[in-house]
Amino acid sequence: MGIETAEDRAVFLNPDEFGEGATLFPGSPSARTIAVVYEESWTAADPETGVPVSSTTPRLFARTDDLSGVEQGDRVAVAGKVWRFADLQPDGTGFTIGVLTR
Repeated sequence: MGIETAEDRAVFLNPDEFGEGATLFPGSPSARTIAVVYEESWTAADPETGVPVSSTTPRLFARTDDLSGVEQGDRVAVAGKVWRFADLQPDGTGFTIGVLTR
């Protein structure tokens, strides 16, 4: 079950609380800024060597409607860095997780 309205979802992304602005560059010359929650979670990857490699996984959490027209490979500027979307993962509740890469 999703959160009822776009306004309800916006509460979770409020820049005065947890959110921040992100500028999208979705394959066209028109950029737009949306509210997101950005994180670089720690992860341990084991590239079949038997030795874990510490790394981070940058990603953002946004309203699915705000990411309309954004595709894998499109650019986004957030937290002072420019990334590309490696994957877009809608969660079925009106939010999408954007997995980022350089």
